[in-house]
Amino acid sequence: MDAAIRNLASARADGRCEYCRLPAAAVPLITFHIEHIIPLQHDGSDDFENLAFSCPWCNRAKGPNLSGRDLETNTIVTLFNPRTQSW
Repeated sequence: MDAAIRNLASARADGRCEYCRLPAAAVPLITFHIEHIIPLQHDGSDDFENLAFSCPWCNRAKGPNLSGRDLETNTIVTLFNPRTQSW
């Protein structure tokens, strides 16, 4: 992603991972990612509303997935979407 998109995404997220809320300033040697909330392979887009400021750990854990298995109920649930859900 270009620097302008990165800066806008970081500002929108208040400099925190939009998934776990880790402040980027807390890990200054780590580069945060701009990731697709709905991955391109699942018909997501490069529209700014589909991009999230993410720490590398959350981005790797989420990967291209839209859902996961709830370990307590053993049901399939959609993953957190920072555009439609709030903490």
